[in-house]
Amino acid sequence: MNFLIRTKWTLFVLSFFCANVTLIAGSGLSETEIREKVKELDISVHVNINSTVKKEIRQYVVKNKRSSEIILGRAAVYFPIIEDYLKKYNLPNDLKYLVAVESSIRNNVFSKAGAGGLWQFMPKTGKAFGLDIDSYVDERLDPYKSTEAAMKYLSKLYKRYDDWALALAAYNCGPSKVNSAIRKSGSRDFWKISRYLPKETRKYVPKFIAFCYVGKYHQFYDINPKYPDYNDLILETVKVDNYTTFKKIANYTGISLKKIKALNPAYKVGLIPIRKDGNYIILPRLDAIAYKDKLKEESNAYNYYVQKGESLESIAQLNKCKIEEILDWNALKTDHIFVNQKLRMFPSGIEITTHQLSYKFE
Repeated sequence: MNFLIRTKWTLFVLSFFCANVTLIAGSGLSETEIREKVKELDISVHVNINSTVKKEIRQYVVKNKRSSEIILGRAAVYFPIIEDYLKKYNLPNDLKYLVAVESSIRNNVFSKAGAGGLWQFMPKTGKAFGLDIDSYVDERLDPYKSTEAAMKYLSKLYKRYDDWALALAAYNCGPSKVNSAIRKSGSRDFWKISRYLPKETRKYVPKFIAFCYVGKYHQFYDINPKYPDYNDLILETVKVDNYTTFKKIANYTGISLKKIKALNPAYKVGLIPIRKDGNYIILPRLDAIAYKDKLKEESNAYNYYVQKGESLESIAQLNKCKIEEILDWNALKTDHIFVNQKLRMFPSGIEITTHQLSYKFE
């Protein structure tokens, strides 16, 4: 009899230990610890500490610890940009962690479905929120323009649902699927409608919560961000009002074409076309300073008026440039020109004017 009692008591103690102190089998985090720390997160979504949330937290903190360190290192480059736009649109600061879920904070990544950039916009959605996508540029890969587009989209979704968990779910799978899940469940609680959402979306909000957890507590778990080299970490943005090429930027700065492309993947063919509101290029700060200093030494653009009998070929020869450059400088689709037409031209060796943006990285 005593043996049976001791056996039952032993089994009870073991079951209690396994259920509440899950520091075994590689989980690395107890349920109690997760619950206590989640309570202190103070984030925009209501947190239901269910099995999916706990699993995603353990994924980031234990199983994929090294990946979390790399992602946090990238955050040092892109979070200042995102935080600036979050303030502009009066949105919760923790939404910056959404890019960790969307793209692992990679600016030049595409999904199998064709979504691209930090915020993983599909082409149709990106264009709907003002992003240009053509043969020259894909502004989904521009961290400034894509972030502002994401803020507009998230603002619209929150206004629609008045709930951040539902807004984030709609950002992932689209409002129609969220609306369908609401109708089927009879609820507007994300955790109650979750079973009616696509599998990816069911994990989307838990992953967001998990990376908020990593962002707040990474030092507690000895997760150390893997920062880029110092010169790549401190970046500066230069506004480009006129046409230029990566090659010219490389000639002015000494920075490699490969690095310019890596920092500015939005420009598909290595040239920056004319845009009504200008374009932006991102360079390491020291290279940006050298670039602007070089430009100050050069003369500015000038206007050329087409004379009777002239062609683009003769104008190019007269101005010591190429026909293709004249086409690009003036956004011309054909070589057809007319008398008194104003062409924007650039002296040999100079083709843009720039000014520094007011935004500063901290």
